[in-house]
Amino acid sequence: MALTPRQVKAVAALLDPANRSNEAAAAAAGVGKRTLQDYLSDPDFQAELQAAQSAMIGEATRRLTSLCGLAVDALAECLGPYTNEKTAMTAAVAVLDLSLIHISEP
Repeated sequence: MALTPRQVKAVAALLDPANRSNEAAAAAAGVGKRTLQDYLSDPDFQAELQAAQSAMIGEATRRLTSLCGLAVDALAECLGPYTNEKTAMTAAVAVLDLSLIHISEP
């Protein structure tokens, strides 16, 4: 079943980081707190909210992945000959930690 325009607005409000509580999300969506609670118990609303959350996580993952090369370059630069010892040590530990995490994943 398709969501009503108010429910669509409520999904957006729940995912907006400016709304730090359900009460704030309800106000942003123009619905009462009890109405939002009712929406949250509706399986269709839950499915749409979950789909929107999954889409946001997917986008964040893609953006993070695109930055990995730059992050590795920055770490490599910190290991260069013109870096102070503390920065080089921190970068080396980060590289090793990340490598071990990657190696231990199936």
